[in-house]
Amino acid sequence: MPCKTWIFTSSPLAKDDVRLGSLVPDIRYPHMDALSIKELESEKDFSNNLDQNFEGRLNSEANLSFSLALTTLFSAIFQKVSSEEWVVRAGEGRIYELRKPKDIFKELCKNKETQKWLQEGYVDKQETYMVIGYRTLVNAKLVRQENRSRNASGQLSLPTEALTGAPLLPKEANIALSVGASVTLDAKGDIETIGERIYAICFRKVGIKFHGGIQTPRLEGKNIWKSFTIRGTMPTEDEIIEADIANEDEEAVGKVLTFEVAGGTEVFIKPTEEETAIYDEEGETDEE
Repeated sequence: MPCKTWIFTSSPLAKDDVRLGSLVPDIRYPHMDALSIKELESEKDFSNNLDQNFEGRLNSEANLSFSLALTTLFSAIFQKVSSEEWVVRAGEGRIYELRKPKDIFKELCKNKETQKWLQEGYVDKQETYMVIGYRTLVNAKLVRQENRSRNASGQLSLPTEALTGAPLLPKEANIALSVGASVTLDAKGDIETIGERIYAICFRKVGIKFHGGIQTPRLEGKNIWKSFTIRGTMPTEDEIIEADIANEDEEAVGKVLTFEVAGGTEVFIKPTEEETAIYDEEGETDEE
């Protein structure tokens, strides 16, 4: 089933930083502490399609919230760029989706490293999610809105000295940012991210069950294994673990944007601060 619920990332992530089919402990930071075991093959394991509806969502007056969410996302790279002054444009948008996420997850579970990682996460009360799809923009550009750009060409205010240690060059210049992004400033004041950037991801939550006694399933399934000893915790002799991913896409607390497309409805969610607070409360890491 195609991905239907997409969660905006907190910043534009490089495509190579988030792997399809990877397991992540926190949907806010899918590029951190992730486990990626299986090398996926394009077309066989996942689809890579042009986002035919991207321009329509971006330009529709009825869906200005989508454009604003994207602009806010890309503006976050620059400390002094107001999302109210800019709009996002891109050469193209692309959609990557696993063809059979449940089968791929079961293949992952055959690996001992995956089994141990999942079990340790369970012991640590860690939530786990599988990346089953993401949407990208290629060479996305922040463009000043027309009514503000005429007299602003070449006068873009960015924290260039703080990021590069050098003053802003009057001619076109490439700037490498601390977040790993690369941008181009041209004479018109536009800002272009170089390469393909992820702006929304589809997740499925991973569930783990422990079995024992007469209800213990046979060790024939790829996603079923005998429990490990984790940090001195001894499992019972017949304790068996079964893992699987949810049938529905993961959701988040935030602003919901709904679009009717061929084949159904697409939902985009822009997480709010409330969502961040929920995740922090579930897995606090703050030091005393």
